[in-house]
Amino acid sequence: MSDQFTNSIGPLTPDEIKLDAELEVLGYSIEWIRWGILTADEFRKQLKEYLEAIQARSTDEDSEADDNPEHYRYKSLNEWFSLHSELSDLEL
Repeated sequence: MSDQFTNSIGPLTPDEIKLDAELEVLGYSIEWIRWGILTADEFRKQLKEYLEAIQARSTDEDSEADDNPEHYRYKSLNEWFSLHSELSDLEL
């Protein structure tokens, strides 16, 4: 397998390669899934919400729909941290 299909955790499966490309829409990488910070289902829910927000903002500039990808990543990381009172050196 080519080095372009590996990351810090190891080779990517074909499904992970596809998912990794989708994750880029919100600025994620496959590591978020592999490290357990985000699940594929959570990502798909966020992606749906994000795409709906883009649509809402395109038809109504005053819409309060959140079309900032950084907010989705922050929410996921914040939720993960809230579930962990301690982190190992490896997790950090």
